[in-house]
Amino acid sequence: MENKINKNIGMKLCKCGCGEKIVLKNHHKYRGIPIYIKGHASKGKICWNKGLTKETDARLKKQSDTMIQTYKDNPEIRKIIGEKSKKVVRTKEWKRKIKESLTGRRYTKEFKDKLKMIHNSEEVNKKYRGKNNSNWRGGLSFQPYTSDFNKFFKLMIRQRDNLTCIKCNLFEDDCIKLYNRKLTIHHIDYIKKNTFKENCCALCVRCNSEVNFNRQHWRKFFQSLLHDRYGYNFEIIKMTLEDFKEKIKEVKRDGF
Repeated sequence: MENKINKNIGMKLCKCGCGEKIVLKNHHKYRGIPIYIKGHASKGKICWNKGLTKETDARLKKQSDTMIQTYKDNPEIRKIIGEKSKKVVRTKEWKRKIKESLTGRRYTKEFKDKLKMIHNSEEVNKKYRGKNNSNWRGGLSFQPYTSDFNKFFKLMIRQRDNLTCIKCNLFEDDCIKLYNRKLTIHHIDYIKKNTFKENCCALCVRCNSEVNFNRQHWRKFFQSLLHDRYGYNFEIIKMTLEDFKEKIKEVKRDGF
């Protein structure tokens, strides 16, 4: 690859047909030589839905709405589509084409304003926000943290984990450079009230977002990781928490 770059410096032209030369750089020997200049991947291409008549546009929208409604109303269809999508193999060639089609894409201010207006519309709020959202967990994200979850506790957890993300091993200094934020403190069981060192760990911004999905898997993963590192026994911790909850219930029954 290095010989190829040295041999073809200044000789490779952009594939869009503009006639401009692609400036080859050293990092291309690792990532591959691009075939487009940045921003030229979609140059001159006309979107398939441009120039349609109002009748055709309305007919396509009606068909699309019917398909979406059919998908929502039939769990069997959703199951079949889900099983088929799992069997689809994403080849390197397919990934490369998708990457090329998205590389260099720039959206106009008018397009961004239009997306913002749609996103903030009442129709979107009713369909996809709050209880109607697929990720709704009964409003857990609105619960307040305890007073124990303060800057001193967070610093203690970061120092215990050597100022690194325990999932991807990103240092806190690098996290600040990349995301302009320190390492976040994650509750392993996703319950904000359970603020103690055995139930918390340091994560970077990216990993903290990733672990919001498939929570049962990540809960077991982090518990196993902390057990191996620090010897925490989560069975004893679980029993202690259950006893504590029972005592709280007894106090409430007695009217104190």
